[in-house]
Amino acid sequence: MSAADPIASPAGERILAHLRAEWDDAIRLTTVAQAQAALGLPHDAALRRTLGRHLLAHSEIHPTVACWGAPALALTEDDKLLGRYLTGRAPDSAGRCSLAEAAAALDRRPDEVGEGLSTLAALDLLTWEREGEAVRFRLAADLPARLGPLGWMFHTVEVEGESTFNVP
Repeated sequence: MSAADPIASPAGERILAHLRAEWDDAIRLTTVAQAQAALGLPHDAALRRTLGRHLLAHSEIHPTVACWGAPALALTEDDKLLGRYLTGRAPDSAGRCSLAEAAAALDRRPDEVGEGLSTLAALDLLTWEREGEAVRFRLAADLPARLGPLGWMFHTVEVEGESTFNVP
């Protein structure tokens, strides 16, 4: 990575090194957020979005990224649940909902829904804008292709004494 690379930070480098090692085990689809947790790093949505954009641009970084797609590895479970929620409310790929309504349906706070929307937008899965207490959004026209073969699905595995990971 060059010095101008936005992930050329100690945390970004550690996360990518951890992910590459995890992905060498074909069953582990460890996500960026899971790597942050395994490394004892704080939740940093901005860094996770930056790493997600990097994975989008560089699927050659590891065969796992090329196979399953950057969204499967950059999105959290909450992001995927939000995406699933919005997809169900988007006739013709466009929709509108209140932040409070989405937050209540997902058992999250409105600011967490806003953070999830920002992540989905950063990965080019949708565009959105606020309209008072609501949001208007449009899903990417090629959403299934952008999401990859798992779509909004996730299968998280927690084994005592090991870090959390996802499986296909």
